[in-house]
Amino acid sequence: MKNLDDIRVEINAVDDQLLDLIVKRLNLSKEVAEYKKANDMQILDRSRELAILDRITEDKSPDLVVPLRETYESLFRVSRRRQSQLIEPDNTFINGVTSTFTDAPFPTEGSVAISSDQYDAPIAKALFDNPHLLTLNNDMKIVDAVNSGLCQYGILPIEDNRSGAKAITYDLLIKNTCHIVRGMKVSLHYKLVAANNVPFTSLKKIVVDRRSYYHCSDFLAGLKVDIIEKSAADILKQIQDPSDDFIAWIVPDHTPVGDNLHVLRQDVVNPGDYIRYICLAKNPQIHPDANCISLMLSVPNVAGGLDDVLSPLAALGVNLSLLESRPIVDGDHTTHRFFMDMDSDIHQPQVQLVINDLSRDCPTFVLLGAYKDVEMSL
Repeated sequence: MKNLDDIRVEINAVDDQLLDLIVKRLNLSKEVAEYKKANDMQILDRSRELAILDRITEDKSPDLVVPLRETYESLFRVSRRRQSQLIEPDNTFINGVTSTFTDAPFPTEGSVAISSDQYDAPIAKALFDNPHLLTLNNDMKIVDAVNSGLCQYGILPIEDNRSGAKAITYDLLIKNTCHIVRGMKVSLHYKLVAANNVPFTSLKKIVVDRRSYYHCSDFLAGLKVDIIEKSAADILKQIQDPSDDFIAWIVPDHTPVGDNLHVLRQDVVNPGDYIRYICLAKNPQIHPDANCISLMLSVPNVAGGLDDVLSPLAALGVNLSLLESRPIVDGDHTTHRFFMDMDSDIHQPQVQLVINDLSRDCPTFVLLGAYKDVEMSL
């Protein structure tokens, strides 16, 4: 058996040969692009690609067929993208994006639209210094307030690690003109409280809201008590005048505990549970510390359509922190809309090139925002 280091020396030698040949192939693609442009020809010639795949795998052992086809499909994809860049150069989209770059840091003051959710106000106060808060009934009104200029910013939940992305929020972003300017990953903390004279071992009931029921499920699963679901608002009212009938309540850790309550158990949340929020603004502004990109796109309904989108991102080492698909029915045809969050800096030229290519090649494409994602613990 060969030594591993010796095998790697051989691989390096082969890679050197491959590199020269791949560069030569890419340069030939440039000549192909010039010919197709001069003769008004389509970039994609799938019949030729399939013929090449059949030729290179003919008489090859079965274990080599799929790896060879994968390798050449990658070459085809890169070649098509290179031809598209040469035949139809258009940097309009990315030029519009870079025009929103600013050297200014993220602001520390502003008017902020929030909901009555018990986490919204603390998040806004952690993000801004003494924000002017406007409490509205639902997500749609928050987005409308930002779009109309009634508020400079709006805060919305976008993802829950227990239930996934919040589809209605993404839909609102697409239909309106506001942009994501900050992301907040909020680590959750809950505590169990009861009237002062109620011991943990004597509990008969625990009152929870829907969110705490999911995020404290591990703790609740080990208890032999009745679990009663109430709204968060009802729970806040009940703990103002707590019953001593062997009842306890699960509340966010930042909830004040009065003199008539005591904490039975601290941090009863499932380890690692979180909710992600976004901060919206009417006008896009990409600050120097931006390290995340959110976008929406659709892909052609063909084999490998999504791979065409993901492969250049993978080549750059870009990590996708969210990938959600939504079906789109158009008459007799069904395609998919994809929402993506990625850990990437849009200031990098290579990232800009990929984003610009996607804006040109995807049937629909929306850059929802490029922003910094910050972590909070409430």
